[in-house]
Amino acid sequence: MKPIDAHTHIWGGSEDANAALMLEGADMFGIERIVICPIRGGYYPEPDDIAQGNTAMIRIVRERPDVFIGCPTVDPRRPDEAKAEIDRAMEAKACNIVKVWVSCRADSPQMAQTAEHCVARGLPLLIHSFYKRPANLQDESTAGHVAILGRRFPRLRILMAHMAMDWELGIKAVREVPNISMDFSGSIWQAGAVEKAVRELGVERILFGTDAPGVPFQPKLGQLWGLDVTESQRELIARGNAIRLLNL
Repeated sequence: MKPIDAHTHIWGGSEDANAALMLEGADMFGIERIVICPIRGGYYPEPDDIAQGNTAMIRIVRERPDVFIGCPTVDPRRPDEAKAEIDRAMEAKACNIVKVWVSCRADSPQMAQTAEHCVARGLPLLIHSFYKRPANLQDESTAGHVAILGRRFPRLRILMAHMAMDWELGIKAVREVPNISMDFSGSIWQAGAVEKAVRELGVERILFGTDAPGVPFQPKLGQLWGLDVTESQRELIARGNAIRLLNL
């Protein structure tokens, strides 16, 4: 069974190096496909940052479509540009999911046009989510904010990143919002987290992800292979749920 990594990044200025590192890891560790999300311009990127990152992502996906899965990053504060970037990536066959980082909170009215466009295009939306101590960034979403978005747009398929990091709060926040799935990328301090999510959300709502290159493949793969779940559940988490969510 070869996993599909539903959450990695190519960072601004290092896109090719990041892609090369992930290709090496995929070959070394038996990862079949990798979703790549560009990040450029910090927390509040300018339009040129967004466009340049997505251009690099499109090129890398087109060079290795057998491995990489496209995920353009958009800024919902600029809805017309966000929709144009989604359409550009789709036309290039480099868009199976769309990424929103921390420039716009999930419960903001500014999210509406991007959410509606994803629904119209049949695309899921990957949203960064955290509970930080002492406080989140100004426009950084918690799982509670993601839950509000999911309720507002019940036809929008959402992948909530990182289990919101405080996974107990994250699971509780989205339990009753069935169009929200979560990946367990990021933190390596998650003993028992995925098993609890399987029990409370259902195995169909959990996806494997690493957050590479920020987090190495090895600890997240170790977590996947060490889960106290059935083999059929592990296969859904490792790849089956990603195949369904990403229309692979």
